[in-house]
Amino acid sequence: MLAARLAIVDFNGDERDDIALAAECMTGIGPTGAMPFLAGAIWFADAAGGYTTNATVNARFTELLAQRCTDAECDVAVIASAARAPGR
Repeated sequence: MLAARLAIVDFNGDERDDIALAAECMTGIGPTGAMPFLAGAIWFADAAGGYTTNATVNARFTELLAQRCTDAECDVAVIASAARAPGR
């Protein structure tokens, strides 16, 4: 199980530490029972000392988490960097 993973890295090259969080979530109970899934978000530091986020980048990050994470390994920093890659 992933539980939760956190990475604090400058993902966008502005020399400010950004935050990426990946967590294992659970669907509601239905006919097939509760199903785990991964979800992630990236917050980008801004010049004012706050953070902003981007829904498109977060959706791509969540998609990549589902593709690349296993029970044994999930490098949140590498996956978040790939989600932020130009052209995505």
